[in-house]
Amino acid sequence: MCNSDLYAKVSVNKNSIKLNFGNDHIEYKGDKVEKLKADEKKEIVMGIRPEAFEDGNYANTSEYSESIKVSVSLLEQLGSDSYIHFYKDIKPVQTEAIEEILADEGEDISVLGDNTKFIARINPNSTVVEGEEIELKIDPSKLHFFDPETGDAL
Repeated sequence: MCNSDLYAKVSVNKNSIKLNFGNDHIEYKGDKVEKLKADEKKEIVMGIRPEAFEDGNYANTSEYSESIKVSVSLLEQLGSDSYIHFYKDIKPVQTEAIEEILADEGEDISVLGDNTKFIARINPNSTVVEGEEIELKIDPSKLHFFDPETGDAL
């Protein structure tokens, strides 16, 4: 699994896959299209690492072809990189490992709430500020896909 995992419903288009999550969607045309077609109308786990994102003002749109709107909840400026944290109104991915960790702490899965936290690595020259709504671009070739039952990569 990745830094930020979320449930996405698979829809098949002619030469691509539409991955629907919350109020957003991403069109995927990468090398796993044929494999993902077998999961049409199913919910899979889509993993997005911080490097799959870029500030819309700095993204090379030939690579970062998809976009979502986010509200920046935290900005970390670390010199050569900047990271933004944001939440989406999407149920967190629940795995057996997460449930075991929570059980060890005397908690259950409900403590995760109804939002999923994401971290995006963006250009250090970006001028975003905390609380701002921005367009984040996504490079679909950097997405990862998993079976929600087994956790195995698709």
